[in-house]
Amino acid sequence: MQFQDQIVQQIILVDNNGNAIIVIGPTPEIDIIGAPPSTSKIVLHLDSNGFPAIEFTNDAGNVFTITAFPGSSELALFAGTVASAISELALDINGDIRFSTASGTAVNPHVIYQQSTGRLQVGNPGATVRGWTAIPLTAGFASGGSAAVYKPMPDGMVKLAGNIIGPVSPIPGGTVIATMPVGYRPFQDLSNSIVFDGSATHGKVVIRAATGNIECYDAPNNLPIMDDVFFSSI
Repeated sequence: MQFQDQIVQQIILVDNNGNAIIVIGPTPEIDIIGAPPSTSKIVLHLDSNGFPAIEFTNDAGNVFTITAFPGSSELALFAGTVASAISELALDINGDIRFSTASGTAVNPHVIYQQSTGRLQVGNPGATVRGWTAIPLTAGFASGGSAAVYKPMPDGMVKLAGNIIGPVSPIPGGTVIATMPVGYRPFQDLSNSIVFDGSATHGKVVIRAATGNIECYDAPNNLPIMDDVFFSSI
């Protein structure tokens, strides 16, 4: 923040007793603190992966986190932080509900309620459905303002998200911009329409089942957005 040419790194609001109740900065977060003797607080921040998160800490020191992952259709509630969750309850934009127990990024058997069918489904034991992993990009390509990532889902689907910046604009047709790892590739070649940052013109990517190569076609520039790409890996 800057006031009259002076940079302010931290703002602290106090109550009538001099207790800090709202702290802004110096890190990119806002802390709302309970008045003593309470030790409860609410923290609004971007976590280590750049995901927006709200953390609630009660007087017993227990942490609960609400977050919405970029490119995801889920709002997730964690017991713990995103990085060290004990369990997760996720609500999908389609009305699906998922419960998982977790330790770090390892997910134990979970239960899914599918609104479209009205049925409960037990997910694949041991499947990693939490968190995002960086897509292995071809040399010369890099993530844009939103990291290029992928996420396996409990039903065998794989979601991609984020922006990619290519070294040449427009990207020549057939250029391999990234390669999906083994186990996270479509069961057959997939063609998916995508948008490009700063352009109203759509292009497409083709993901090869055998190699995992993501090929770009009909690009209007060098800024493909992967948010609309998803496929079945089984």
